[in-house]
Amino acid sequence: MASFSIPPRTARAEELLRCNHAPRDAEISEFRHVVQTFPVMLASLDEQINHLVQIRENAQCRLNDSKAILHPIRSIPADVLGEIFRHCTPSWQDNQDGVDTLDPRGSPWLLSHICHRWRTQVLSCPNLWSFLQLKFDKHAPYISHTQCVYKTYIYLERSKMCPLSVSLASTSGIETHPVLGLLQASVGRWERLLTALPAESLKCFSGIPFSILRYLEIELEKYSNGTAIDVFASAPNLISLRVIKSSSPLRYVVLPWSHITEYQFANAYSFYGLPALRKMIRLRKLSLSMVNTNKDSPIDDPIRFPELSELRLNEWFAVPSETLMKEFFEALEVPSLVHLILGFLTINNRIMHFPTAHSALSGITKLSVQFQRNKRCHPDNGERLLAFLSLTPNVVELQFDAVPFTEQLVLGLHSTERLPCLRILDVNECFFDDDILPEFCDMLETRCHVQPKPMDAAEAAGDNTATATMELEDSSHGSREEDMHEMSTSRCILEKVCVPRWMYFSKLHRWRDIIGAIKVECGITQSDNDTEGLSYIHDDT
Repeated sequence: MASFSIPPRTARAEELLRCNHAPRDAEISEFRHVVQTFPVMLASLDEQINHLVQIRENAQCRLNDSKAILHPIRSIPADVLGEIFRHCTPSWQDNQDGVDTLDPRGSPWLLSHICHRWRTQVLSCPNLWSFLQLKFDKHAPYISHTQCVYKTYIYLERSKMCPLSVSLASTSGIETHPVLGLLQASVGRWERLLTALPAESLKCFSGIPFSILRYLEIELEKYSNGTAIDVFASAPNLISLRVIKSSSPLRYVVLPWSHITEYQFANAYSFYGLPALRKMIRLRKLSLSMVNTNKDSPIDDPIRFPELSELRLNEWFAVPSETLMKEFFEALEVPSLVHLILGFLTINNRIMHFPTAHSALSGITKLSVQFQRNKRCHPDNGERLLAFLSLTPNVVELQFDAVPFTEQLVLGLHSTERLPCLRILDVNECFFDDDILPEFCDMLETRCHVQPKPMDAAEAAGDNTATATMELEDSSHGSREEDMHEMSTSRCILEKVCVPRWMYFSKLHRWRDIIGAIKVECGITQSDNDTEGLSYIHDDT
């Protein structure tokens, strides 16, 4: 490769370029020499540049190839890759509104078109094809019946014998849809089902055993026939039921009530709700909304749930009575209850009525009180809340959601006689008054001091002879009072508190000392998320 050395522009050339004077006779030959020889030199340089550019492109290509070949994605084990694919694929727990399992642009279809290895992995993981959602009204404009049948067939085939989670929704019905035969043939593999089909469409599955169905969410409207819908009568393993909306046609659905252990319903006082509750003798988890649309249906006889351990009661926006939730709770017999969630409305300065004397309150160890997310609250509600907390002496974990944390509430929590067993306090989602942090610190310090362990009668009485002998044998251990103090002390009462971000990063000196003494977690407040509405309402009405 030729080498050239080109000197920079001369001072004489710069001088001539700044004016229109002609060069001297002695300079003309030099400039002509440049004009005659430099084109050849430039052509040679261009050739060298092109050669170097090609070398660089080859080097860059080799570098990119080597990086691609050594990329960690190539060395990920198949089982780990399958787990990653599982998190990229919609499941039953995800928000199902935006999911379309027949869309080839979504997972798992898209993952199977990336490369041969990925396709092999996706096709070898039937669990990636275990969630099938068919929204027939949404599919109608752009998916023909033939395409729907073909894609559903492939989906079911690739799921192999894996248990299925199925979601079906249609307003016009699917009795004449050609995909019905495929769905009927796969019923034996349905483990979870969410159905928003008309009653006549549901009846198409009558007589087919739902042998492994465990979780059912059902929405049923506009049924005037009046005959029983026995589709799920042959579901011996059904344990979880969620009724979407309080639709009266559900009274005609035959279900194995005695097997159900988890139940969620939008209207506890409906004609359908109360009779169904009395049939679920094995219930362990219950979630109800208080919407008394049937004002003439009081609960005359107690409703007993001997195994119920978790109960959620919510006031819905249409609840006519402020005491409705209190009356319902006091009509229950729940000897095994340990977890209670109460959701209250606070609109229009509503007065809250908490449960009063009830034998189950003393057994609760986890309590959550949730208010509607606005700061308007009747001034008497703080005193009512404190009175209710006095009835739950064994609560270990307490959560307040959107509760106005006023000075009255903080002062009420100062005394360890109220909630003496409290270990975990979550106030992350609460609304705090201005300058409340000093009083809040006082409350935490009160609940974090070292407490003596309770002693039984025998320990309290003691054995004076044995005590004297112990002191004589080992006087190096100090006095008896010091030994007993060391043996009878325990760690802090309050072990963990979850607070809003602004409070966690407070520079108050006392607050920093508290953070050093107990476990303090920083949460994301509701204002950080900028969300609205009732946090405790889990109904789709």
